Amino acid sequence: MSILSILWKGTPRMRIKLNHNLEQLEISGIRLFNSQTTAYDDVIKLTIGEPKFATPEPIKDALKASLDKNRTFYPSFAGSDTLKKEIIAYEKRINQVDYAMDEILITQGATGAIFAALGSILNPGDEVILFQPTYVAYQPAVEFYHGKPVFVDTTPYQFQLDYEAIKKAITPKTKAMIVNSPNNPTGVIYNEDSLNIIKRVLDEHDLFVISDDVYAQLVYDNATFLNQDSDYKDKIILTQSLSKPYAMTGWRIGYLCAHKDIIKSAHKVQQYAA
Repeated sequence: MSILSILWKGTPRMRIKLNHNLEQLEISGIRLFNSQTTAYDDVIKLTIGEPKFATPEPIKDALKASLDKNRTFYPSFAGSDTLKKEIIAYEKRINQVDYAMDEILITQGATGAIFAALGSILNPGDEVILFQPTYVAYQPAVEFYHGKPVFVDTTPYQFQLDYEAIKKAITPKTKAMIVNSPNNPTGVIYNEDSLNIIKRVLDEHDLFVISDDVYAQLVYDNATFLNQDSDYKDKIILTQSLSKPYAMTGWRIGYLCAHKDIIKSAHKVQQYAA
């Protein structure tokens, strides 16, 4: 028996006190399911939304060139200015929305963007409307900041949105809605009626919309997205990722576009969490 064992044996065991806020939080079911599927070679995974193709060669070549130039040091916590300029150009070209440098934050994937966005706007007790079926990470993210998820069922409306159902869910504590189109897990793209309902709600209430657009580049027909309406730019918090369209899931690169005050606040969240 070692000296440390003898000392420990004679010492009263410390009762480990963990964060009680996490006691009701379960490990993500989709992550557990994905782990179980790795034992099989003959299955098609419909789990974590990961492309089957590899990261394109030009992207990998750019990474190799960057490594050869020893660009391996800490970047700015707000992200590379070069990347932010490219994002600004992309959002202007694709979505016809103008963003400034202080309206962009580079994040650890879209999940990092959602956590930073919620952390920047939520106070304890604030409510966030989630449209069911909903992505599994939204509810824990809201509860992490002591917010309250409020669920609106979209199944009676073919997974589109209904004005009256949303109105019933809104209270004086409602701070935001999270909109995901194309939707995970249904795959539904919100039509013009649903988008107009969101805009009507924004006209009538002082709240934000977190627009999770990670699948928008995987739409092959003409479609309209909420963030393309610049009239609502100050109320829309856009979260985006390079993971899905460019097969870069392991790279963990995403970004947040929002009013500069939100970005400034989200920057603080990321600064102490990344």
